[in-house]
Amino acid sequence: MISSLGDQITLEIWTTWNGSGNWGRVYSFGDSVGGEGVSNQGLDWLDLITQSGDNGLLSADVAIDGAGTARLLGPAPLPQGVETHVVFVIDAVTKVNRLYINGQWITSAAIQNAWTVSGMNDINNWLGRGQWADQRYLGSFNEFRVYTGLLSQAEVATSFARGPDQITGGVPVPLDATLQDGVLTITWPSTTPATLQSSTDLSTPGAWGTADGTPVESNGVFSQDVPADQD
Repeated sequence: MISSLGDQITLEIWTTWNGSGNWGRVYSFGDSVGGEGVSNQGLDWLDLITQSGDNGLLSADVAIDGAGTARLLGPAPLPQGVETHVVFVIDAVTKVNRLYINGQWITSAAIQNAWTVSGMNDINNWLGRGQWADQRYLGSFNEFRVYTGLLSQAEVATSFARGPDQITGGVPVPLDATLQDGVLTITWPSTTPATLQSSTDLSTPGAWGTADGTPVESNGVFSQDVPADQD
């Protein structure tokens, strides 16, 4: 699932925890010793944990081969009985992850080993359950979003202010374009995968659709050729 999105992603959730002891996973992506559909002992994972059994704090973790790295700790456990906004920004390119709670930056941590998003064997993709045989999450989910690319601190604050029922527009994708011999070539970084859309009626929002052509990736850049009228 998320391993196909590239090595820079953002996970955003609004959730209400009703209390379920230590190590409850709000979400978990990865695999276990038992394999697909089995929670017994984690191998690779990307987790948001309500309350770590080590210190009693909210924890956002990634791990490879059972070895944790870049653990991000909140100031307290996930609050109980109130909806909380948590954003986990994962950057396996610069090797720094970030944690935000209710629109505020909490902490950052460096990835200390070879873990990457794209290298995960994410055969188990769960809300409320983890790769380990711990108690499952007791609570409710209002909204869960997965972004390709990295939300900035300003974008996280804006999303929190707007709430779970309004999309902020995600991560902006920088585009370059060249026109030659009736062909418009559009390029953008491969770290922010996107679907190119086109419209012949800019006055009608619903008139947009997937553009002709297929994007090609080379040297860290996507490019797509689109027929264009030069008149």
